[in-house]
Amino acid sequence: MCLGGKIEYEFYNLLGRLEVIFPSIVSMVHQAFNIWLSSYQVNASRLKQRRLVILAGDTAWAMQLLKSLDSFPHQNNASQITREKVWYFFSDTGNRLATINSQNYRNMLGTESDYLVFFDNDINIDSLAALSGTLVAGGVLFVIWPNAAEDSSQSTSSPYYQRLFNQFFNSENVDVIEQGKPLPSVPTELILNSDNQTFPLGCASEGQHHAVQAVIKVARGHRNRPLVLTADRGRGKSSALAIACQQLLLTVEQKQHVLVSAPHVQCLDIFFQQLKQCLPDAHFQNQCLHHENGTVEFVAIDRLIKDKPSATLVLIDEAAAVPVYLLTQLMKQYSRIAFSSTQHGYEGAGRGFTLKFTQVLNLHAPQWQLLHINEPIRWAADDPLEQFIFDTCLLNAQLPTMLDKEQCFVFNELDFEVYKASELIQDERLLSQLFAVLVTAHYQTSPSDLKLILENQNISIVSLKTQDNIVAVALLMKEGQCDEDEIRAVKNNERRLRDQFIPQSLLTHCGITSAFDYRYCRIMRIAVHPQLQSTGIGSRFLAEIEAYAQREYFDFIGSSFGLSQALLNFWLQADFNVARVGFKQDNASGEYSVMVLKHLNSKSEVLSNEITHAFYRTFDYLLTDEYQSLSAKVIWQILHAMPKTYLSELTDMDQNSVDDFVSHQRLYSACVYGLHQWLLRQMHKPFSASILPLITRILQKKSVAQTCDIYALTGKKALNEHLIQFISQCKK
Repeated sequence: MCLGGKIEYEFYNLLGRLEVIFPSIVSMVHQAFNIWLSSYQVNASRLKQRRLVILAGDTAWAMQLLKSLDSFPHQNNASQITREKVWYFFSDTGNRLATINSQNYRNMLGTESDYLVFFDNDINIDSLAALSGTLVAGGVLFVIWPNAAEDSSQSTSSPYYQRLFNQFFNSENVDVIEQGKPLPSVPTELILNSDNQTFPLGCASEGQHHAVQAVIKVARGHRNRPLVLTADRGRGKSSALAIACQQLLLTVEQKQHVLVSAPHVQCLDIFFQQLKQCLPDAHFQNQCLHHENGTVEFVAIDRLIKDKPSATLVLIDEAAAVPVYLLTQLMKQYSRIAFSSTQHGYEGAGRGFTLKFTQVLNLHAPQWQLLHINEPIRWAADDPLEQFIFDTCLLNAQLPTMLDKEQCFVFNELDFEVYKASELIQDERLLSQLFAVLVTAHYQTSPSDLKLILENQNISIVSLKTQDNIVAVALLMKEGQCDEDEIRAVKNNERRLRDQFIPQSLLTHCGITSAFDYRYCRIMRIAVHPQLQSTGIGSRFLAEIEAYAQREYFDFIGSSFGLSQALLNFWLQADFNVARVGFKQDNASGEYSVMVLKHLNSKSEVLSNEITHAFYRTFDYLLTDEYQSLSAKVIWQILHAMPKTYLSELTDMDQNSVDDFVSHQRLYSACVYGLHQWLLRQMHKPFSASILPLITRILQKKSVAQTCDIYALTGKKALNEHLIQFISQCKK
């Protein structure tokens, strides 16, 4: 530091200390801050931008600065003559001012704020990304960073915080106010960034107008053509839904009953504000707008599914925050429905939501429509806060385009790479490519996964690449071989260990007391470039990972995932064995979890056989209870993979029961045990859809009515005829 800079630094440090001693100096500092922020916000408003300000200093100092602002929400502040400003306070530290934390921040999606104060020791990046989207043009995000000087040196030991620190303190899109140092300068240019172009129906952009027309078409056009409306934050999705409702109420002759829903009613604040503005003569009460031509009513997701209220149109806002299996039920239930969602990873589902839901829509409503809004409305296209969030969270990470998957690579020339976190933070392009594949190909990837990738020393990042393009990515977790005291605590249900999913599950759920004696390579995530899926790359990549795990002297390689036919088939084809199926369906996906394992040496082979045998000993027994909701096709997949040696011989009595049922000599209930034992032996034959009703009725013990409903059979007689016909065919 030069002499002049050192003198200036010491002067402002002294001034910072004097602030505490002399109230008049404090008042001067606060007044200067008020003047600075006022000019700063005028500039931001005229440019239609939002800003990010780091308050680098003591939390008490930072809060005193903020409390000195005229717009700060003091109680009984009668001197406020400007419109009330909306302040959001986020913290996970229990600060009394904070009403938002990492548990409830999603409830604020779809709302608006003027100021957002973020004082969180760990910088919860998911919350920061999501809540930044609530700020309107001219709004300011304040991030309090108490230990900036210390963090700059300490962050070198943490690749994640090193990158985060560099993003915050070295970005041109961030302004830093340091305690005891001069305020940053405010740009002098005050060019009004506005677009005088007007659009039909009161829309603020061409994209929003297209969205309004698309929603109206869902209501007026052909049935069973759902709309999926996506955009980044601030593009006017919620307002588009409201404008569409206005047009339907004003121009459609028949009475309208529009139902609108979201993960939380607060998510619809902007929707209802826009609706009230569009229809000032309508009556609004209890989240329901009454108009002479109909109603627009909020109904919670669970009530929509349970009560099935009738509607002329159903709108689901912030759909990515709703479990896909619930969206699927709604799509099947309502023939006129539109889903609106944020494109980037604010909701914890990211762009993968579109991909996962697309598969469902293609299957059940192949004529569905997708529309994306590009132009921002609530702020300018060059908004510095949005750019900072995109860059820091890699929300704009772009996949390389594979124009021709047959010509873009030579299969045998794909390279397997292993990366260190320190290497990734030095190559932002490489990190962006890796993250882009994870975000796009895996629906649960979120901004916080950056911390997982860069911070956790037990994780290895591996990829398959061709030339400079990443085609597949996986996150591998090292597990097993813990301290004896930790293992004892797990066994006694006194604690749960982080980063020990497989051995912990084997011990607590499967009763494998020696589980922690082995080393496990758990594949946390594995993703293939969407354009290159179903080409064999995934299987090739898995084989490379297995070879890597053997080189690193792991005993097992395994994974856990949501149980679906396609995913289970992928792992079973690679000779993995099912070790456990969870007893409850996941709240987000509606799927059971499944854990698969594969032994890598002779030492682990014995335990692998023990685990697999223990699973199959109880699996068919649990089909009548915990696994009653499993699909019959998944049950067939699991039992098809069961070693034949686990089956006992079919007794003469069992075979007689089968024969007697087929010949109508004995009733179903009198023969069902023999039918059960016989059916288990049919699972090793090639798949036939005709076997599914037998699995549902005989193995899962579902009622005649339930089974007939699932397979569109007319009744008990038709079901018995189907069972007899299938058994007769198998005996030929």
